[in-house]
Amino acid sequence: MKAVVAPVAFALAAASAGAAAPGGSDAPTGFLFRSIEHEGREFKYAVYVPRAYDPSRAWPLILFLHGSGESGTDGSRQLAQGLPRELVWNPDLWPFIVIIPQKPSQDTEWERYDLELVQMVALARRE
Repeated sequence: MKAVVAPVAFALAAASAGAAAPGGSDAPTGFLFRSIEHEGREFKYAVYVPRAYDPSRAWPLILFLHGSGESGTDGSRQLAQGLPRELVWNPDLWPFIVIIPQKPSQDTEWERYDLELVQMVALARRE
């Protein structure tokens, strides 16, 4: 498992699915489902936004890369193991924005998807 942690100012469009953040913010929280397109292929991922999210401050970012068993193209299988399960059961222990991409194929390594991962982080920073 590899993780990259970096501070990021993160705000989400109101059109995303999820509950509103406390304190009057309209920013959604919880697991938000996203996708990007690169070289004609769609790559699905989830972004976790903590309940206490406040868009007025920078938040640390974790890029969580799952194991081979969660590979696929459904956009949600990667949430079944590891950190994503912890986010569900112990959300107060994880005050981070977490990007959780899904690697399409068990037969390839994460390094094959470097450009897509960088694009996901860049989109999170812009949003």
